[in-house]
Amino acid sequence: MTSPDKYTSSPQRAQMYVGPSGSRRRVRRGMSEFQAKKCNTMDRLNESLQDKIDWLGPKATESLSGA
Repeated sequence: MTSPDKYTSSPQRAQMYVGPSGSRRRVRRGMSEFQAKKCNTMDRLNESLQDKIDWLGPKATESLSGA
């Protein structure tokens, strides 16, 4: 009876970990960097952040599909 429970909890946990925490951590790091520099590099920072998120997105879905 515990096998289905384990199967349902494992993938959900992986998805939760890969999804919100990963992207949030990246955005947070970028924001702190921007606040520390206080320069007019917001556009450049946004671009780099978006590139990271775009690169993370497909990779995360691929790993989830593969697993």
